[in-house]
Amino acid sequence: MIETRAKTYSVVSSQIPESIREESPLFGEFLEQYYKSQEFQGGPIDLAENLDQYIKNDSFRQQNLVTSTVLDGGITAFDETISVDSTVGFPDRYGYLKIDDEIITYTSKDRRQFFGCVRAFSAITSLFTNTESDKLTFSSSVSAAHVDNSTVSNLSNLFLAEFFKKYKQLYVPGLEDRSFVTGLDQSLFAKQAKDLYATKGTDDSFEILFRALYGSKATILKPFENTIKPSDADYRITEDLVVVAIIGDPADLKGQTIYQDAVAGVLNYSYGSIANVISYTRAGNTYYQISLDAGSDKDISESGSIYGKFSVTPTTRTVTDEIADVNTIYVDSTIWSPASGSLSITSDETD
Repeated sequence: MIETRAKTYSVVSSQIPESIREESPLFGEFLEQYYKSQEFQGGPIDLAENLDQYIKNDSFRQQNLVTSTVLDGGITAFDETISVDSTVGFPDRYGYLKIDDEIITYTSKDRRQFFGCVRAFSAITSLFTNTESDKLTFSSSVSAAHVDNSTVSNLSNLFLAEFFKKYKQLYVPGLEDRSFVTGLDQSLFAKQAKDLYATKGTDDSFEILFRALYGSKATILKPFENTIKPSDADYRITEDLVVVAIIGDPADLKGQTIYQDAVAGVLNYSYGSIANVISYTRAGNTYYQISLDAGSDKDISESGSIYGKFSVTPTTRTVTDEIADVNTIYVDSTIWSPASGSLSITSDETD
């Protein structure tokens, strides 16, 4: 229950002049009962005088937001003591209960019983009506018997429960209509709600949300973590040249730069960095694959090291001096030439 200031009903009788009390002995009792009807928790005078207490975050403690309990044993239509599972969250005195359609008020309570119950009472049962949201629903009732485990609604914290709903709408939007798990310190949760939204979308935010709503630990499963991926798109593209070794070991070329001279009208000048060299055997012959760094898959044009375009040279050189009187000409390479055709031989010698 929210701690409030001194109640007017407890002192109003002593403020009546002696002459009026002698002429109207019941006037003091009338005023006392009137103020009791106005100063109960959630009543008009209580809200007017203690609004500054209601709007404090500490007023939203779990025990202040209890909406109901259940009967511990059936009662008749005339019982003045009502036993329940727990009276926590109900006002210490002059609170309002609703069991089925009957409204009941009481004068005091202990941990599991309400005493001095006045049956067939009248009270505000809702802060709204079915058709007009700005009007309260005031109901009257008749005394009746109630069976064990019937729901005992707390009509004394209607305002606080609705105010807390508005409070949640402001500080935890999206959760204003959701009930939190029993035992959660709702005032602390609302106060620290910024932590939930600051971590939105993270594992921590899901942990906080599931513990607040369901009181259980959430297991976060991310499908992408268990998906087989062909690659992470983090690799380099190469341009490969296949060669045979004439002199030396081509593996030593790794990390070096290879050049191709220009041939007027046939080849452009080209060069590139050698990223890797691997060897393999085909039909008893050893070949070498020279891989030139062409850049990453993301931007070949900027990160590649190849300038120009390497092509098979359309020329070769003889390796012997005797070419005029023989039927076989030995040259550096015949890779560029077709299976048959004609050759044009020129000499680099000058007179």
